[in-house]
Amino acid sequence: MSFDRLQSLIKTTKCPFAVELSPRMEETSEDFLSFARDLADSLRGVAPALRLSLGDCARLGWQGIKALEELLSYAGERGIFTILDISLCSLSVPISAFPADCFLVSGYLGSDSLTPLLEECKKEDKSLFVLAHTANSSAGELQDLVAGDRLVYQVAGDLARRLGKDDLGKLGYSRAGITVEGIYPSDLRTLRKRWEQSFLLVSGAAEDVRFAFDRYGRGALVSTAEPTAAARAADRTPAAALERVKALRDELKQYVTIL
Repeated sequence: MSFDRLQSLIKTTKCPFAVELSPRMEETSEDFLSFARDLADSLRGVAPALRLSLGDCARLGWQGIKALEELLSYAGERGIFTILDISLCSLSVPISAFPADCFLVSGYLGSDSLTPLLEECKKEDKSLFVLAHTANSSAGELQDLVAGDRLVYQVAGDLARRLGKDDLGKLGYSRAGITVEGIYPSDLRTLRKRWEQSFLLVSGAAEDVRFAFDRYGRGALVSTAEPTAAARAADRTPAAALERVKALRDELKQYVTIL
């Protein structure tokens, strides 16, 4: 299963970070692809994963989609785990259409959207991160509402856990991971126990996200957009991104030991 491979890459690099990458509004698809390839080369062996968005690349038209496909293949050939966010269009995008290892999808469409995707992932040996909680400022307007004895985002995460509970990899992780960004550290600690067989995709400071990992430093991936933003604002080389990832990795080492 692809989450077994992801955990293996995290163990090798001692760096549980996924670098978010998206085109800027003012650049062409060729410029984006060139920068992204250089970034993938520099991160090889340092960071295990890249996270991209179908919606962001679609802003560049068909050229942006073509660049996305090429970048996914390019990164995959270099051993980088690739995550593609299709959460805005997961009903209409077949898993086989893009050479990604994992897809980020919405859990709010219910099981009739997730079950076919999980079945397709099983055939293709891929996995999902099911969206439960996001880090945007208005997320709480819906995701933090009370639904019976749970919060709405917990219902979404529990759905992913239930649908994936019978399809586990060698390391014991379900094919259906859960995205829980913007969660308080105390809540994240509880969720790690609640969803012990689920790989978690989180974001935030090292001091906070440490609670997403189990006692062996496993089971979580931290998504960060800061490295690419910093690099491209400076001299448009991957050097700043590489240094930022290393700094984040070293900061997290103060709290998490990856075994």
